[in-house]
Amino acid sequence: MSSNDLEKANVLHQLMATFDVPPEMLESLKAQITQPRISENLDRIFDGLSVENYYHNVAAALPWVKNVHALDQMQDPKHKKKYQVPDYNVLVENNQHKDFPILIDVKSAKDQKETCKLQRSGFPNLRNYAQTHKIPLLIAVYWEKYQYWTHNTLEHFGEKGKISFADAFANDLSHILSDYTFIFDQPFYRKTYFSDSPNDDLIHHQDYGPITSTYMGLELSSLEGISVIDNAVIDTVFDLKEIEVSEDDKGRYQIDKFELPPNCFGKVVKTTHWISRVQQKTHMPLGFRYVSDDGSVNMTGEELIRIHVVEMAIRLKAPAQYPQPKDKNPTTDELFRLAYEGSTEYQQYVNSKE
Repeated sequence: MSSNDLEKANVLHQLMATFDVPPEMLESLKAQITQPRISENLDRIFDGLSVENYYHNVAAALPWVKNVHALDQMQDPKHKKKYQVPDYNVLVENNQHKDFPILIDVKSAKDQKETCKLQRSGFPNLRNYAQTHKIPLLIAVYWEKYQYWTHNTLEHFGEKGKISFADAFANDLSHILSDYTFIFDQPFYRKTYFSDSPNDDLIHHQDYGPITSTYMGLELSSLEGISVIDNAVIDTVFDLKEIEVSEDDKGRYQIDKFELPPNCFGKVVKTTHWISRVQQKTHMPLGFRYVSDDGSVNMTGEELIRIHVVEMAIRLKAPAQYPQPKDKNPTTDELFRLAYEGSTEYQQYVNSKE
């Protein structure tokens, strides 16, 4: 075995993601990966690397994540008998504005799967690595069916290393990394104006034509202007109903309204899920960089969207939630202490254990 075969697979995956690689060149490069364990599982490895890259981009966009460091997993085989290196070391800012580390290993539940299972031989070694380094470990799972990330401790996977989406959701610790969940419990309005003249430079409404401006707010009497991205932020997670189509001195307009169905306590939306939905609607590539005309703003598309979704939550008076895990354990104890010690959230967590 070439000691670099896994690294070669990683480089090849990055090459394929960045360039249009001719088939004959791709086959030639694959042929240089000779270790059967790697060469015969390239598709699975590429899938894993893709979800890891996706996680890197989304996690780096979160407000209290201060560094996402990919860990080199090229271990000597004899050391893998006891230790398995996770995917990332992430630095997170706590409520006292001090950074602390969390180890993250990234997994995915493909297609319609409702469970995620860790390799039985691997997860004890992940635990050994985290305990030896004295850094808490979380397993980040991307649930394809729901376009949803969860962060859970190894203890939540049980002795068999398996977790259902329901249990992952009930024990989700994503807010530790500032992947907040918001609850929208108030109605709001959006007013959109349209042009009577054809204009290919404007976004088009499917029924009313080119959109010239859009406003929104909790009250019709106090609407504020919003951007094209804000419109996408609204449309990806809220179902608004048209309540008026008319005309005033500014032109033709439509007013639509969001309100909760009967007996519903609120619309629940998670930051990373929201980012994913907006990316899909706007066809924004993973890792796309946004640079303003004057160069003063330079950030990833994920970060740009995150700013807009959080600002939207603030506008609509939807506070961030800090849910406690259903099943508490020493790792959840440590993470709540590191993230929230001295806060109301931490005291509530401590009180819930008494």
